[in-house]
Amino acid sequence: MSQADADAKAEAEYTLKNTQAYADLYGSCTVAPELYTLSVPAGQWHYRVNDGNKFETEWYQYGSSDPKIGNTWDLQGQNRAFVYPRYSNDLTFPVYASDWRLFVYGTASSLVNVKVYQNGILRYNTDVIINQNGYQYLGLSTMLTLASGDKLYFKATQL
Repeated sequence: MSQADADAKAEAEYTLKNTQAYADLYGSCTVAPELYTLSVPAGQWHYRVNDGNKFETEWYQYGSSDPKIGNTWDLQGQNRAFVYPRYSNDLTFPVYASDWRLFVYGTASSLVNVKVYQNGILRYNTDVIINQNGYQYLGLSTMLTLASGDKLYFKATQL
């Protein structure tokens, strides 16, 4: 690739991302978004991500009478409590002790850094390789223990 081609490619990327619409979708108005403040209802926890297109979460416990909840593809079209549109952000969920799953999306075979903050404190930091289907599955319940009023912030960064 020539220097002129590289310059043109960089300028095109800059032009694409240097818009208010891009900032509204992906930007943060705070230096430390993991420190967000919010009143979380008793018995629930709050879910916020840096990029809604990179995460989904779900809870399902085999053998439980409680239905699956979250914002994953297979829950779409169900109209009930704690079921949200795919890739949505700023969600509340009941505190269940186990069986929470987190899906991180990206380009197949790419490396993504995933950080999970609980009440502003970094609790989980790892690099994952996105599988051939464009996602990686993580057991959220193995990362941390949820409590009533928790505010979680999930951040995915392409490496």
